[in-house]
Amino acid sequence: ADFFARCAQVLGATGVLGMHVGAPWAQEARCHDLLTALRLHFPQVTPFIAHVPVYGGPWLMAMAAGAKAPSLRDANRLQQHLDGLQGAPLTMIDGRILRAMADVTHHR
Repeated sequence: ADFFARCAQVLGATGVLGMHVGAPWAQEARCHDLLTALRLHFPQVTPFIAHVPVYGGPWLMAMAAGAKAPSLRDANRLQQHLDGLQGAPLTMIDGRILRAMADVTHHR
């Protein structure tokens, strides 16, 4: 069975898979192939760029989500979801920052 198909099945309509896709400047074909594979199994796939200093710069990440999960493109709904999480509040990231990270990438 396909790995992403199984992930989508386990996560269901409200689940979200966050993953490191690769270095878009060095692995463009791999990044494209992974995003294409994610889109076969998840109704929402949002690539975004994250600065990873230990790896030397910006890297492509992706959030793949079920149909009822909050989208990175909806900062208000995402912030409401983040505010509802249990545990210590997030201090380094919020819905506005996640939305901006998604807007930076041309990998749509």
